Amino acid sequence: MGTATMKTTGDKFEFYESYVKVWRALLKVLLGWSDSRISAWIKDLQKAHQEGMECGLFYHETPVYWVVDLLMPQDLKEEVLQAGEYVDLEGEMHEAIMGESPGECEFDPGFDWHAGKERLDKLIAKWRKKYGIEPKP
Repeated sequence: MGTATMKTTGDKFEFYESYVKVWRALLKVLLGWSDSRISAWIKDLQKAHQEGMECGLFYHETPVYWVVDLLMPQDLKEEVLQAGEYVDLEGEMHEAIMGESPGECEFDPGFDWHAGKERLDKLIAKWRKKYGIEPKP
């Protein structure tokens, strides 16, 4: 699948279903969110972007990019922000989720989000160890 383009309705834009499908699968598997919580998050994200971002800029990033911050544990986030390593961890998290798959593979309905979660959990454990943060039970 090529680069996504925006869908506009008047002066607003709507997330393409391909992004929504990715978020529904990813947030359900990686965070255990319910469908209603995912829908509320998508609605809030859409509203924020309608108010503050040029439509086309949104699609310069993958759907995974927009959720990496949600996946970062708060205690670890505080440490990496203080150390100036947030962007490094953010990039590693994106790579861990995606694995060695080619670009935009998250749009593949058969993408293995469970394997992405396993890779992400290992990466988070490594970064927790680096900062001496006890693992969460």
